[in-house]
Amino acid sequence: MKKALLVLIFAMFTLVSCSSIKNMVNPDYSVHYDLSESQVIAAAAKVEAEKNYLKKFDVKDSMGKLHEVIIYDDYYLKIDNQIYAFKYDKLMCYQLSLNIFGNQANIDGSEKVIGFTCWATSISNPELTVHIIFAQELFAKKHYNSQYEASQINGVYFAGIKSDDGYIDAWGKWKNYTWTDYFEKIFGTVDQDVKRKMYMGLEVSR
Repeated sequence: MKKALLVLIFAMFTLVSCSSIKNMVNPDYSVHYDLSESQVIAAAAKVEAEKNYLKKFDVKDSMGKLHEVIIYDDYYLKIDNQIYAFKYDKLMCYQLSLNIFGNQANIDGSEKVIGFTCWATSISNPELTVHIIFAQELFAKKHYNSQYEASQINGVYFAGIKSDDGYIDAWGKWKNYTWTDYFEKIFGTVDQDVKRKMYMGLEVSR
């Protein structure tokens, strides 16, 4: 009995270890969601009809093609006619820098949030997961699709939400920023319909 119990424990440990190793080597970036495809489509149509979405805007991709994006809420978005379940990843930030005698020097106090990245899984094709960057266009800067490529642009860096980023509400209580609290800075407006044309970098998960 004791021997059988040890074999069972060893087998369980082996299965957990193999699963952990698999996730480390090939991590799963897909975004999980509970609704069926038809439920998501119906809910998205209702949100669009009632204009209850967070943001609607046009983007230019790295090839110069235009796309329409609607961010419904913190869980779903649409690019053209394709709906994705998504989760926020990082903020995209930009800091002015000067070339001084061949060396790049950042200008203190010039940091600003210009975009965000997210993982997104197609609801019509759950095998398809992409990493997306939505950001302000950087004037006279090279096009990019991946976070790595964007990081090669002087002054661009990516970061998570800082624990001390927030504000004091009307009741005198401290409130930490949520992802959507950065939307006004990223899109340059509080309006749902954004007039500014944004940039989109898109990379398919391998």
